[in-house]
Amino acid sequence: MTYGRIGSVGVAAEHRGKGVGRALVALAEAWAARRGAADMRLQVWSFNERAMALYEELGYSVRSHVLGKRLP
Repeated sequence: MTYGRIGSVGVAAEHRGKGVGRALVALAEAWAARRGAADMRLQVWSFNERAMALYEELGYSVRSHVLGKRLP
């Protein structure tokens, strides 16, 4: 399956809550769809509740968990 991947989305603090992130995701989805993608994927830090809420509103759901551990 061909899929699109969003590496990261960043919106300056003074522009948050204005639909910028939502628009960026929509542009990425449209770009991927035009190239034949049937699915979109992204990663988000679990502590980033605001981003998690946005992605869930846009129809994204958890498909896997990526675990990490800091090494000394």
